[in-house]
Amino acid sequence: MVAVLLLGLLAAAAVGGTRFVAGQPTVQSTVAQARWWFNNTTPPQVRLTVPAAPVRGSIAVTITTQADGPHALTAVHLDGRPLPVASALSIDTATLPDGEHSVVAEAQDGSLHRNVGRATATFRSDNTPPTVTVSFEPSPVAQGHTLLLNVRLNEPAAIAGVLDGKPLAFGHDSSNTGYWAVWAPDMDAAPGPRGLTIAAGDALGNRIQITATLTVTTYNFPSENIVLPPDRAELLAPAITEAEIKRLDGVFAVVTPESLWSGVFTMPVQANTSSAFGTRRSYNSGPLGSGHSGWDLDAAAGTPVLAPARGRVVLAEALQVRGNAVIVDHGLGVYSAYYHLSEIRVRVGQIVAAGEVLGKVGNTGLSTGPHLHWEMRVGGVAVEPVEWVQRRIPGQL
Repeated sequence: MVAVLLLGLLAAAAVGGTRFVAGQPTVQSTVAQARWWFNNTTPPQVRLTVPAAPVRGSIAVTITTQADGPHALTAVHLDGRPLPVASALSIDTATLPDGEHSVVAEAQDGSLHRNVGRATATFRSDNTPPTVTVSFEPSPVAQGHTLLLNVRLNEPAAIAGVLDGKPLAFGHDSSNTGYWAVWAPDMDAAPGPRGLTIAAGDALGNRIQITATLTVTTYNFPSENIVLPPDRAELLAPAITEAEIKRLDGVFAVVTPESLWSGVFTMPVQANTSSAFGTRRSYNSGPLGSGHSGWDLDAAAGTPVLAPARGRVVLAEALQVRGNAVIVDHGLGVYSAYYHLSEIRVRVGQIVAAGEVLGKVGNTGLSTGPHLHWEMRVGGVAVEPVEWVQRRIPGQL
């Protein structure tokens, strides 16, 4: 029995690195170690520490072991392949396929039973940029009409885009894998190709940039002559019109970074059209000027004007050319405007819901009779308003 105990102690020393120097350990501790060597059936505890979140590039793996007696780390495997046996390892995930990986570590004690402890830990690697799919609605897009740009990703990511040199403001779904933006060419824009650049980056820093091209086509707008009463013709003076346009351009240039509306827009009044969007106008038989920036709806004076969608009122005041005016910011560079009102029923900063009264139809400003001028702007560009009633923007993400 003594020989067996001594052999066990020597084996324990070989595994755990215990040294027996003259006078050490004591007889009592030697007996305890011998008893442990003979009776122990508890394997060493092994703990693995790997990153909990998805990772890219090199990661650190830490292995700790614990037992009541001599023991040693004996094997480490990654996805079934052996790794160096060490308590601290660095793994380059760029050499691995994206996805889940398993690290297994084993430790053995120096007892008679050679008990083996094992631990497994998993981590997920991602060294691949997102995939980006882009679609246009409609394609091509006509002058003065709204383009809906849809972007699909295969994983959550942040994106940025530039179309025809202008940055895009994107809305997104709850998963951050579906994005959309609206853009419009001016009614006088030159037909032809426009360049798009989309950059996407996931949370780990994997980035991609893609380019695409869309086409702008011509649109045949009608023309008309407007006869102005003498007391209002003076409102066509460039000093008046240009100052007001500059003021409103500043309002439309502000881009609220989120969408305030959802669903299809509704008509602000139910009435016949007296002048369509884009109509080239001359006044008092003069030369044709720029296109009509909205729709003139031939509603009776005092008819309530209703908000077509949710938004924030950013202008509610009397203007010289456009008369009593209300402008609503719907977010992401989308605005609606209502001119020539007889009354204003909202205030700046107010959040209005679809169907809420903004004011009443009137005949103020540069107007030949009671009507509502209804306007839609996308990125500062006047667009065909009625298609916002006919289309769901955005569509289903």
